[in-house]
Amino acid sequence: MKTLQLIRGLDRLPWTDAQSELAAQAGGIVAEIQQDAEGILFALPKEKIFADKERGRGYVKDYTVTQMKAWQIADDAHPEGTPAICSLEELLAFLAPGRLNLLIIFRSQLIGYVGMEEKAAALVRQYGMQDRVYYAAESYVSVTDVLAADPAARAVLMYDQPLLDPVSFAVRNHLFGLMPLRAEITPELRQRCRENRLALFRDLILPGTAPGQSTIVAEIPAETE
Repeated sequence: MKTLQLIRGLDRLPWTDAQSELAAQAGGIVAEIQQDAEGILFALPKEKIFADKERGRGYVKDYTVTQMKAWQIADDAHPEGTPAICSLEELLAFLAPGRLNLLIIFRSQLIGYVGMEEKAAALVRQYGMQDRVYYAAESYVSVTDVLAADPAARAVLMYDQPLLDPVSFAVRNHLFGLMPLRAEITPELRQRCRENRLALFRDLILPGTAPGQSTIVAEIPAETE
């Protein structure tokens, strides 16, 4: 069994010294991905933004990355709105020469971004990071779409309590693993994941992490690597 720690809140560049030190102690980072008005993939956790009183609230899909970079959008991990948001390609270019893994979470609960998963898989191939990237989504459509784009992709289904049998769904659709959200991780679930060679991802708030940061811990059976 391999354990991998992935840090949320490090999806904007450049990093501070403290962020670089945090990343050095982890196995990778998390980027929550959406698509802008021009079809560019970028990292931002929420599908709605509030830039300032003049611009008001709206969907990020209606703006370009260039516009959003200029706005210095704030989120939980960056309450002052700095540094600027990052495109997925910028993140991959930064990570490719190093050792860190990347968990891409597709943010597609409100908006169905056509072709987002295929674009992400193509960028990952372009930077030669297929063996260091995991994909996750609450939308089962996104999870299956990324597998259609790359059958070898390590796809993880995020789910809440209403899903009846996530393990059977994962096995049937050849997923890499599961990530329960508010659903309880029971001994039975952990055992079934091991029996079916499924990774189990957990989102944890650890001592010493800043606002907007958390650690996603993945338990990965050796047979899946």
